[in-house]
Amino acid sequence: MDSGNVIMIELYELKKSFYNQDVLNGINLTIPHGRTTVILGQSGCGKSVLLKVILRLLSLDDGKIIIDGEDTTDYSESEMMPIRRRVGMLFQGSALFDSMTVWENVAYPLLEHRLETWDEIDQRVINLLRFVDMEDAITKLPGALSGGMKKRVALARALVTNPDFVFYDEPTTGLDPITASKINQLIISTREKYETTSVVVTHDMVSALTVGDFFAFLNNGTIQFSGEKDEFLHSDVPELVEFLEKAAPKHYVNTFA
Repeated sequence: MDSGNVIMIELYELKKSFYNQDVLNGINLTIPHGRTTVILGQSGCGKSVLLKVILRLLSLDDGKIIIDGEDTTDYSESEMMPIRRRVGMLFQGSALFDSMTVWENVAYPLLEHRLETWDEIDQRVINLLRFVDMEDAITKLPGALSGGMKKRVALARALVTNPDFVFYDEPTTGLDPITASKINQLIISTREKYETTSVVVTHDMVSALTVGDFFAFLNNGTIQFSGEKDEFLHSDVPELVEFLEKAAPKHYVNTFA
């Protein structure tokens, strides 16, 4: 079977509100296996909330979440733990522990669950830091790192448990164009080398068009478009057309159209 046709995450009528304000208002979306799905939308539209609801870092108000054929909708915290171990998460602010070295930050998920021997952990951490070109920073604290360096360390940590899925929450926000380009290339290399199913939420169209091959547009609490890149770029959904006109450099979009 073509892995691109295997549905790995299914969301049905997903709802989430805060203080009586609807953020997710009936999300229906399928995320295919082995590809990079980009979820786009304006800042504050609920993209990051959606990722956290899928992992049950935030509770859902209504709807259904199926991950790799497993209905996780009513899972308890303990039942969600094995699911979360299959997901690497790159948080928007990197979320590194300030008091831990780079090595300790990357090794933390393995040390917490005692999943490997010390030598196996050390080798895996070194290999991943080499992959993200941060091996020379192994003894440094996060305070000594730039924003882009922190993102690379956080990506190494997200990959350390050999996840099936990697979620990226605004991976290029706050980065200069050159550093953002390096992060985009790492997202591509991660999917190719580790064969992960990747989900990227962003409002950065340059990043989206660089890394994505399946697209979803979140607006007013619902998914108003989902489909392949070519369909995305030529969509006639009015809200998406307006978003593209405002968010996308025309010369850059034309290179993909």
